Formats: sequence, C-alpha cells, structure tokens
Amino acid sequence: MDLFQIADSAFQQAKERAGEWISCSSGCDDCCRKPFAITAADARLLQLGIQETGLTDITEKAESAWNVMKSDFPGDADSGVLDVNEEWRAWFFHRHQGLACPVLDESTGACRLYAYRPVCCRLYGPLIEIGGQVSDPCPLCFSGASEIEIQSAKITVDLPEAPAEIKETVIAFALSQQSAQFFQSDLHLPYDEVPEQPE
Repeated sequence: MDLFQIADSAFQQAKERAGEWISCSSGCDDCCRKPFAITAADARLLQLGIQETGLTDITEKAESAWNVMKSDFPGDADSGVLDVNEEWRAWFFHRHQGLACPVLDESTGACRLYAYRPVCCRLYGPLIEIGGQVSDPCPLCFSGASEIEIQSAKITVDLPEAPAEIKETVIAFALSQQSAQFFQSDLHLPYDEVPEQPE
C-alpha cells in the first residue's frame, strides 16, 4: 500500500469514527483557497493527472497563481523548494490566504484532479496522527464538540520511516513551467513513487 492509499484509508477511518462531526462534502472548498506545502511525490502525481486528463488549462492557472506569490515565496523561488523555517512559511501562507488552488473549479467547489490530489488534501478534515505528525482538523469540522470529543475521534496511523529531509513546494509552482527545477534540486525525495492507477 503506497502513501496515497494509506492516507485515503486513514481519512475514511477517521470520518467513520468522528461521524456527524465531519462536515466535509462535495463543493466545500474552504481548504482549497490558500497555498500549502506538498511533497515531490504529490507534485509528480498532480502532473500525471494533467497528462492523463488533458486538463492543460490548469497549467495556465498555476502560472498565474505562481506569478502572484513568487516574490514572497519562503524559499528558493528558482527551484520552488520551500525553506524549513515554519514562521516564514506561516507568514506566506497567511499572506496568500484566499488565493484559490489552480486545480479548483471555482464554479462548483470541486477539485478537477481529485483522484490525483496531494496527501495533505486526502487527510484534511478529521483529526489524524500519521507518521508522528498531527493534521489539525478543519475549523468547519467538530463544530460544538468538546476537546475530549475531538481527541476521542483521533486516529493514529504508522508509516514507513521517512528521511529527515523532505523537499516541499506549492501546487502553483509544481504545475508551472518552471517545475523541472524542483525535481532537479539535490534533496532526497521520500515516498518517491506515485500509484500506477490513482483512485
């Protein structure tokens, strides 16, 4: 089972455990209107999605989004590699909150590359601890729940050991014409294989 399948399974388990506390549904796109970090494997899967679906207009939207944010990019804007400084990242993500993901269909709120979406998108919503990292729940979920109820809905998933150094970027860069620079930069890539048949 690859990382993408593990994430899908974890989300389903967490959703079943949390039940009515989870508000995620088709058309809810609040989490798609801000930039966030993705891994090299995520980037490759998104690129595969464009190749297999022929949705090349997404690349144009990515270029446009990247042009908006690149001057503020917290890292190397030439290679697209994010810096590890969490404060710098947080400032950048907050500054560009409201900028829609290039893959989002803004008329329907749907992800146009849903089967190829990044791991963080697959996990977002419930409270999940995966590989020692806790994904904060969506603020629209667990409305009215106590901290005890939220914590009781958490699930924990173990992962194969990952390298300490993980190369990350943002979707706008990953789907831009500059993206080759990201894959050529010399950092180790964890979970480097993408599933042959995304689900």
